[in-house]
Amino acid sequence: MKVVKTDCIVKGLFIAILSISPFNAHVDAAIVINAPLPVKVAVGAKQFPLFSNLAVEPDGRAVAYAVQDGTQIAESRGTIHSGYTRSGIPIGVQGCDIWLTNVRNGRTLDLTKGLGSSWNPVWSGNGRYLAFFSSYGGAVHVWMWDRLSGKRRRISTTIARDVTRNDPPVPQRMIQWMDGDRKLLVPLLPKDMSVADADTYTNGYLVMHNGRMQVSHGSIRVYSNDPKAPRNSTKLAYLQGYDAVNAGDPFDYALINVASGAVTRILPTTIASSAMMLSDDRRYAALVSGMTSGRSDQGLFDIKIISLADRKTLFSIRSASVAMSWQPQADAFVYTTGMQSGQSYLVSVPDGRSRKITSGKHPDFNSADPPAAWGPDGSSLYYVIQNRIWVTNVGMGIIKPLSVQLPMHIRAFIAVSDSRLLQRDNMIYVLTSDLQTKQEGIVAINRASGALSHQFLGNRRIGGIRDTLVSASPTSIIYEAQDTRHPWDLWSIGTSLTHPHQLTHLNPKLEHYRYGQARLIIWTTPDGQSYRGALILPSDYIPGHRYPTIISQYPNENMSDYLNVFGGDEVGTIWGNYQLYATRGYAVFMPDMHWKHFADADITNGRALRWLNAMLDKLIAIGISDTNRFGIEGLSAGGWSTLAFITQTNRLQAAIDDSGFASQLSLYTEFSQNVRANRDRGVPRLLAMPRQCRRVRRMHLDYGPRQLR
Repeated sequence: MKVVKTDCIVKGLFIAILSISPFNAHVDAAIVINAPLPVKVAVGAKQFPLFSNLAVEPDGRAVAYAVQDGTQIAESRGTIHSGYTRSGIPIGVQGCDIWLTNVRNGRTLDLTKGLGSSWNPVWSGNGRYLAFFSSYGGAVHVWMWDRLSGKRRRISTTIARDVTRNDPPVPQRMIQWMDGDRKLLVPLLPKDMSVADADTYTNGYLVMHNGRMQVSHGSIRVYSNDPKAPRNSTKLAYLQGYDAVNAGDPFDYALINVASGAVTRILPTTIASSAMMLSDDRRYAALVSGMTSGRSDQGLFDIKIISLADRKTLFSIRSASVAMSWQPQADAFVYTTGMQSGQSYLVSVPDGRSRKITSGKHPDFNSADPPAAWGPDGSSLYYVIQNRIWVTNVGMGIIKPLSVQLPMHIRAFIAVSDSRLLQRDNMIYVLTSDLQTKQEGIVAINRASGALSHQFLGNRRIGGIRDTLVSASPTSIIYEAQDTRHPWDLWSIGTSLTHPHQLTHLNPKLEHYRYGQARLIIWTTPDGQSYRGALILPSDYIPGHRYPTIISQYPNENMSDYLNVFGGDEVGTIWGNYQLYATRGYAVFMPDMHWKHFADADITNGRALRWLNAMLDKLIAIGISDTNRFGIEGLSAGGWSTLAFITQTNRLQAAIDDSGFASQLSLYTEFSQNVRANRDRGVPRLLAMPRQCRRVRRMHLDYGPRQLR
């Protein structure tokens, strides 16, 4: 058996190992190109950057968004652990341009035309201006496009610092219009600090000095562990003065005068996981910042209310959950006190008086549920709790169920802007998924009765990762959609949820190839456990023929959720586009792996081998796979489990360990440069648990050497 441990360049070798005959193309008159998908075409694909948003113009006529060109991602990181390039561009938005699409006719303009990287567009209130970040000229600044003149210009020469996080404590926009569209609230690089200085700061860690937390960049780290502490203690393992966050990205919130470019710094911020949210009238700001000391296991934050007129702190709330939002058309906000047995409170500003608005029996809030959303007039707040919609009348302060439990999973409310529900003809709208069939879509629910009114469901993926690529105007819903054989594009649908209309064609070349279809496969292990997996058939599939099959797996991941993702890759990276395999005559199977920890994929319990054998037997039984041509691959932890599998069976003829480690024990003896929390906290935790330590040791003594051979 050939085993390859590599990054990505050996995909062709992997294919060659499983091949015993050349690709056999079949002509289909309805398909423009019936041939292997060229790597160059796939690499050059345009896509929506991860965690990006759609900016729908206030009147709903157009939508602005960022589009990433995979061939333009070239600049190196500032440091090995930095989230930015050397010029200050966030890593995830390199090679982006701002595109603008007319919602009615689909006419699309590239506003920035590859001049630097541009991202995060935000409309002014009057719909005339579009502000965004851009690196045109060599550094990141705030730019603006004028709809009337069609011209763009840099607003200020001061360097910006976009600190948008992949997982912020609350939804936020890093560029916000103020003062009747005359000013912008933006994050800037701190005064007298360079991009390199900011990276150095971020890679530091916190220490206690003279009773105060300070950032240290010294080479000496001090660790402490109490082996007698309970396993669930947040203080079980910690770096001295360290509470699960690093120093954070340094930046200043500032106001920029749009006409003159004058900068007024209003708040220096160097706190990890912070966000600023503005009240409707832009008089007040809520700064949601770092986890309250000692409570990080509950995902709690501090909220500081600031008057923007004089920049004074009015009051603070400690240990609030991430569910914080301003009430529309009022100087008040809502926060939740926690997930388990938590309650929501309405707090008036500036006096800070609060009252409970969720009286009445209701299930516990859950951090995995979608964020709450306001009704258009601000009198009602809607929640999703245990896949059921609940509503609280803010005036009465009583929460009640609105709907019965829906037959599909509710992923998000569809909002017009700033957590305000799209409401049309007494309907509200939610994004849904069927966890059994993997169909996704949009559902309209009657706001008065809670009954499901009409729905738009199908074999497609909608909304992008974490559902950020869906938004609405008063009359229509704009969303990103794709399926296994059709790449990602923007679509529009009316509030009647009929007659969807494709707005964009980001990749005309990709649209011309014939791709493999997808199937949902279900199998059962000898233990009686049922699993699902997504199967991508070869593009030239003929019933009755058997094909070489590649297993792409990742521990504790429901890979069947990618059934309707183009190429089977949720992240959208080129090397995860399994149509590269399918168009070359291979079947690709992406199975669910229901294990709490990938350490369970060892030969001390046999669970992994039973799971694998039952899966391979199923693929053979349904007439798809060739018994003697199975391969397996995995990324990171999936690379580690790939090595674990090939030590337990001879049924796999080829394997790729893509960026995976060969020894799990070695992982717990490593520390990253800036001592990030997840790994560091695991080291003393492991050393404090003899039973777990013995199991890991046994696992590696048992088959670790065979992996290395």
